[in-house]
Amino acid sequence: PSATNHQIGTASAMDARRREGEQAMEAGAKCEKVSLTRWKPDWEGALAEYERAATCFKAVKDHTRAAEAFSAAASASDKLDLT
Repeated sequence: PSATNHQIGTASAMDARRREGEQAMEAGAKCEKVSLTRWKPDWEGALAEYERAATCFKAVKDHTRAAEAFSAAASASDKLDLT
């Protein structure tokens, strides 16, 4: 019985990390956008969010999404260096 509870707890923790990763990807994309109040992208914020997303995806062994997040982080880092 305790092994089953542990597996359920682990599954819900993994789901929570995956959701956190998805939210970080959305936050990173939002940092890239300009608006009436933000005239240029926040590449530093985007970089931090994409790195957080990559860490979350790596923790749940979603290597495809982790690679996407690391790629987005690298792109944000390149753009940060250009500004």
